[in-house]
Amino acid sequence: MSTAASFTDPVDLLNLEFMQRHPRIAARQLETLPIREAANLLCSYPQEAIDSTWRKLAPGVTDKLLPNLPIDTATNILRGMDPGPAAALLARLDATHRDQYLERMREGEASELRDMMAYPENTAGRMMSTRIIAFDRDMTVGEVITQLRNQKISSLLNLFLLDDSLRLCGQVDTQRIALADNDQTLGSLAIPLR
Repeated sequence: MSTAASFTDPVDLLNLEFMQRHPRIAARQLETLPIREAANLLCSYPQEAIDSTWRKLAPGVTDKLLPNLPIDTATNILRGMDPGPAAALLARLDATHRDQYLERMREGEASELRDMMAYPENTAGRMMSTRIIAFDRDMTVGEVITQLRNQKISSLLNLFLLDDSLRLCGQVDTQRIALADNDQTLGSLAIPLR
């Protein structure tokens, strides 16, 4: 796997920049390539670029692409995914590949994915995520961003909010946080729970 600093060819640098800025379009392009070619191309880029593009790939493509990647790259992709989609992807793979990936993960990560795969297909248990991070609704955006950075949270779609009685009272999409002023409270950005 490469880092941005290891690229000297302007075309590679341009492709990397494109993958990072336009992961959805990059994913659509990868989907048009033969699987082996897509795998070779994908694994030549840094993990951050792989992860952002991977999240935009269609499930049928990921099912075929993952086993064609180097085992460490594939395992890192799974580790970077939310547990629900990662468990769903693993469940669609053959047992040999599934076990290879799980063996390379930390025990807690592997255990969480195994637990999720144990639920019957198309049930809430199979689809749910056990990683829930809740914040006080009165925290500011600046405080939350600092906390997320300190906890090294790499992937999060929504923040869940608690009231003074520690009851769930709302949620905030991370995109809204990214666009908000640092002194805005989470409560001012919240939408009702779905």
